[in-house]
Amino acid sequence: MEFHVLGPLEVRESEEVVRIPGARQRKLLALLLLDARRVVTVERLIDELWDDPPRSVRQQVHNAVRTLRTTLGARRQDVRVTRTDTGYRLDVADDAIDARRFTSLVREAKEAQAAGDAATAIRLLRSALDLWRGDAFEGLDGSEVLNAAAGLAEQRLVATEDLLELRLAAGEAGAVVGELRRLVADHPLRDRLRATLMRALHRGGRQAEALAVYEEGRRVFAEELGLDPGPELRGLHAAILDGAGEVPPPSPVTAPEATTGRASRSYLPHDIRDFSGRAPELVRLLAETRQDRPSALVITAIDGMGGVGKTTLAVHLAHKVADDFPDGRYFIDLHGFSPGLAPLTAEQALDALLRDAGVPPELVPSDLDGRSALWRSHMAGKRALVVLDNAIDAGHVRPLLPGGPEVLVIITSRRKMAALDGVTPMSLDVMTTADGIALFRKVAGEQRTAGEPAEVAAAVELCGHLPLAIRVAAARLRDRATWRVSDLLARLRDQAARSQFLTVDDRNVMRVLRVSYRYLRPDAQRLFRRLALHVGKDFDAYAAAALADLDPAHAEELLEGLFDDNLLKQNAAGRYHFHDLIRDCARQILVETEDQAELDAARARLLDYYLHSCHVWSRGLDNRVYDLPPPVGRRPAHVRVPASDDRALALLAEEHENLVAAARCAAEHGMHRHTWGFACALQPALRLRNYGEDALALFEQGLRAARADGDPRAESACLHGLAVAHREREDTASAEELLRQALDRSRALGDRTREAAQLVDLGIVHFSDDRLAEAHDAFQAAERLTRDQRDTTLRAAIENSLGAVERDLGRYAEALERLRGALASAANEGSPHAQQLTAWSIGAIQHFQGRHAEAARTFGDILRVSEQRNFDHGRAVALLGLASVHRSVGELDRALDTGRSALEQARKLGLHALECETLIVIGEVMVSRGELDQAEQVFGQAYDRADRYALRRYLARVLEGLAHVAAARGAGAEATRLWEDAVAAYPEGMAEAGFARAHLSGATTCFRCAIAA
Repeated sequence: MEFHVLGPLEVRESEEVVRIPGARQRKLLALLLLDARRVVTVERLIDELWDDPPRSVRQQVHNAVRTLRTTLGARRQDVRVTRTDTGYRLDVADDAIDARRFTSLVREAKEAQAAGDAATAIRLLRSALDLWRGDAFEGLDGSEVLNAAAGLAEQRLVATEDLLELRLAAGEAGAVVGELRRLVADHPLRDRLRATLMRALHRGGRQAEALAVYEEGRRVFAEELGLDPGPELRGLHAAILDGAGEVPPPSPVTAPEATTGRASRSYLPHDIRDFSGRAPELVRLLAETRQDRPSALVITAIDGMGGVGKTTLAVHLAHKVADDFPDGRYFIDLHGFSPGLAPLTAEQALDALLRDAGVPPELVPSDLDGRSALWRSHMAGKRALVVLDNAIDAGHVRPLLPGGPEVLVIITSRRKMAALDGVTPMSLDVMTTADGIALFRKVAGEQRTAGEPAEVAAAVELCGHLPLAIRVAAARLRDRATWRVSDLLARLRDQAARSQFLTVDDRNVMRVLRVSYRYLRPDAQRLFRRLALHVGKDFDAYAAAALADLDPAHAEELLEGLFDDNLLKQNAAGRYHFHDLIRDCARQILVETEDQAELDAARARLLDYYLHSCHVWSRGLDNRVYDLPPPVGRRPAHVRVPASDDRALALLAEEHENLVAAARCAAEHGMHRHTWGFACALQPALRLRNYGEDALALFEQGLRAARADGDPRAESACLHGLAVAHREREDTASAEELLRQALDRSRALGDRTREAAQLVDLGIVHFSDDRLAEAHDAFQAAERLTRDQRDTTLRAAIENSLGAVERDLGRYAEALERLRGALASAANEGSPHAQQLTAWSIGAIQHFQGRHAEAARTFGDILRVSEQRNFDHGRAVALLGLASVHRSVGELDRALDTGRSALEQARKLGLHALECETLIVIGEVMVSRGELDQAEQVFGQAYDRADRYALRRYLARVLEGLAHVAAARGAGAEATRLWEDAVAAYPEGMAEAGFARAHLSGATTCFRCAIAA
């Protein structure tokens, strides 16, 4: 199969035309052909194929590619369209595309000409030009296609000029005149064509016509460009006027180095001696730059924040590939982000590039279009390298791009070059730890850093892995002979002084970073400054909108712009964060620019947003501590409203670190209502995290704030939350004392609902201590307080708690009645997590009653729902229940596997009681398998945990397990003693003690859990 693009797009199979239906299909194929054997991203395809992409555009791209595959033959081995992670790639041989055959023939012709074989060069150039059937990609539009077509047209013209000059040298003066006149008429500013026509006319004895061609050119140059003809045309004109028999041979301006005596021009800065790291980036860039792309200009754009090493990498890359570009290596600093310097205009840059290329100043056109055209003409047919460093944006470099396919352009900028067609982008991030350490050691010296590896790593971390900061810090150390790396660390840790410290000679990290700010729009500058006030790990458009008092859509637009400018980073779509040093820079500018009143107002808006959002995301969940609206200063206009409880939980998890940081910020600034408001509003999220991590600190600072604020209701709520946090840490004594204080406040306020909720948690404290009767009394007291209330969530919690106590007391019928009522209430309230834990109690009773099949179904349903909702606690208890059921019915391998999974979950969540119970079940499985030594070791681990956390019921269970191990070994006396100890250890009234008693009485020899196996 052959692809013809040098004219209207055409596909041929065995000389038969393969019809490509539809303009979009033809354009899709053209885009894939332009980058054959390279991935074309979906984003590029969308940009080129649709002016106004529909919502289903990605599916439409997929459909278009599928149709194209069918048209080309889906099973062909020589032509395939392959899907990748980022786009599509057309795999096809070079000689199947006429544009690539054309480029190859032209290259071979140049080699033949250089070897002195003019006849072969003429034959090859004629074959190359015969491939053309009209304008490249005729009939197709789109910026990439049109740019490629323009580049191919330039190559065609250069090849035509080469051929005509060779034919003229071979004595075909008369034969080429007609074609040259037509070409000069089509391209009147093309010096080379005009000079070749003058030579052809002169050789044919038509001097007057040759002089007329010159005069016509002089007039056109004057009218169009305001310039005189170039030195070659002037010299040729003078020779013809003198009547010379021979005129000067061609010396086109497109090869100015030929007149300078130098084989190649190189303006690259020196490669730095201590270049470090960037190995993956170099591998990728080298692969990109050395890949054959004869139909399009090769552009590599390296973007990144200031100081990240873009120029260093670009120059290092340029030196690596310099030998591949013998016709010139150009470098220009466009000063897009140079401190104290205005950026070069495109006109200034082109003037410098053209002069570097050897064009005399008098021949450099005065306007941008003229200079750009002359630059493209100079670079046509060259294998050259151009580094455009420190560009502002795509518009800054677009006029500087050559048109030839054998030119490599490397661009560096702090902004992403998404608007530049055909570019291969690379966003350069900060250094890895290993590369940063290597750079630090190279700059500071191996002797100065020996013996302090941890300190060197810490210095790299404090420099934010930013190469410029690492270099400056290492140079500071190198130049101070008395310092150790630890002395450097002390200065880097002082955040206020760090910016002044990271300055050596003309290298000033903060100054480099601040330049990017200068080019931002005023509204983007304002947002950039205000983001320095953000207190968490990252932020979205809503938090940014609160800080800058914007609507989220406007804030998102500005955030995306800051991201494109490499002033923000992204780890997830829609979530942004600062590099540490850029945050320092933003803080400096903020303090310099805005007064304290503006800062306080912005901070208050941010905390109002987070506090109100936390309430909105939590209000569908069970908040027994405090369920009133939060005491915000100003209700935010824009808050993300979750569509479901699952989405609310996801938001709370996503924003947890930010919410905790906001609470801490409120406490630090004496904002008492916000401080206790965050503690109360976060309670449902903290409950789902088992009150780990920051729960104690949140409620402690909330309690101090509530007391300072003089709000007894808030004080009661924070005492309640603090008590639950202590209970989850097995500090039941502190939990009980705090709950009694909370109850005193609630009773004084006459708040029966809060009193009932606190009684429930007091009952749970008693239950945790295995004080079943006291727990039952507390739950019944709460039940009496809520008989006339409509809070079904609280009522469900009371029913569930009473059901759990009655289950442990062996009152299974009463327990099931209460638990099923609690389950119905939880379902009505949409409390999926409460439903799963209540259902587990029902499954446990079914298992105790020997209804193992029913229990297995119940636990299986809990596991399925918990996995769907990502509820780790529910997953853990379901696995525990299934492990116990599998053991009871003799499925010992399944029991062991499931038990181990439950143990992993329990340890991950820090659920000590659940971990202890799971170890006991695993030990019972091993006894059933006859693995007595392993069982004894597992029971020993369970005993340690039960003893450490004062879990009486599990101490008794462990003693039972060890009794079974002794009985299996034939040690009857030891088994009897252990069963006696187990009976004594069980909490008063607990039904499970009956199994140990039954063993002592000899009524049964089965295991405790094999109730009705």
